[in-house]
Amino acid sequence: MEKRLSQHGAAIYITMMGLALLSGLSLMAFKVSTTEQMISSYDGRSNAISYLAESGVTMALAWATDPAHSPDPNFFTSLQTTSCVGSEAQPDWQWQNGPSNGNLQSFDPFKELGGSGLFSIWFYQSPHPDGVCVVSAQVSGSGGSSTVSVTLTRLQASITAAISGRGRLESEQPIWAHWGDIRYTESARMGNPTWIPLKGNAMPTGKPYSQSGTNEDHWMTVAIEHDAIGATGYPDNVHVREAGASPDAIPKAFLIDYAKRHGTYYRLSPEGLLVRDGISRTFSELFAKPLPDHKTPLIWIDIPEKTKKPLVIGDGYYSGYFYVAGDVRITGGGKGETILVESPPWPVDNPQPVWLDDVHLKGLLYVQGEIDIHNRFTVYGAVVASDGFTGKAANRLEVWYDHRLQSGQYAGLPPFTLLPGTWRRGPLGYL
Repeated sequence: MEKRLSQHGAAIYITMMGLALLSGLSLMAFKVSTTEQMISSYDGRSNAISYLAESGVTMALAWATDPAHSPDPNFFTSLQTTSCVGSEAQPDWQWQNGPSNGNLQSFDPFKELGGSGLFSIWFYQSPHPDGVCVVSAQVSGSGGSSTVSVTLTRLQASITAAISGRGRLESEQPIWAHWGDIRYTESARMGNPTWIPLKGNAMPTGKPYSQSGTNEDHWMTVAIEHDAIGATGYPDNVHVREAGASPDAIPKAFLIDYAKRHGTYYRLSPEGLLVRDGISRTFSELFAKPLPDHKTPLIWIDIPEKTKKPLVIGDGYYSGYFYVAGDVRITGGGKGETILVESPPWPVDNPQPVWLDDVHLKGLLYVQGEIDIHNRFTVYGAVVASDGFTGKAANRLEVWYDHRLQSGQYAGLPPFTLLPGTWRRGPLGYL
């Protein structure tokens, strides 16, 4: 009897110990779950704060790109041509503590913070030589704090001549530029001196130059690093032995980064087709009649060394900024488009509207190789050939210079981008 009672007591003891253990484990699981929920909630709010700081930088970039829809159009318009000079402690411009301008009512950073917190954006001088301003955005709230800082820079692609490149001796080089200069490195074969436009005061027009009669332009000069080869008696606006006759250089790494952010990238296949996302097409198929996915005017075309073929530009009218890492062959010759453009300021500060007929390209053709021209080709904008111009029709290239390219203004592209390597993020007061 005593043995049975002892066994019964042991069973009760074991059961109670098991219940106590299960209760402890349940309580521990509850606490762990509660802690995880608190951590998850904190992480969520912390991430929200970080995202808000990033959105502040994005919003600041949008203001700089479109001053008319910014809280201070005067300041952001001035950034188009100037840079910040203030310090982080005394910035050029600052916005803080919620929207106070009608343009900002749709931008409410406090929504994610549950109606509490601090939001601030400010612009100040960049230590980087290519920087326009440093933009910093700070957010603090119950979930923590975050600061994002980045440097804005302009598109480093000023084009200061209508036609430029390395001078070549095997072909007569292009000499027909309107409203801008021509620049050649080394020596260049210039052809008939009577075809070169004279410097004059004629009003800007869309009339093409002619191989007979007198051509005249108010802005056009020719600068050659060494000598003009082929004839003598060139007009006074042809300058030889000019040290500053190099074409405009654009940093390749910067341009590739900019194209990734704001443009479209293609690769030339060994068959001479442009490839993107597994689709192959000719230049004319892509850009003479743009496909639905052609949304940006900036096009970067890479030609691998193993391809050993030039990019072929055929008949059609093209609009955009085309950068080609290799050689180009222009077969052209077809009918172009009639377009309305603006001349450089004339006679003083006011550009004049001008109609141009039979234009094949509006924008920029920048080639890091040679351009082989087989038929006439008319451009509004600029043409750069790092290795010069060749072909039987090299002297039939005719360019009306778009003076806005001189200041790096490209219609359809944002005037600012983020300077690579300057993005920083951390808690409040960390940067």
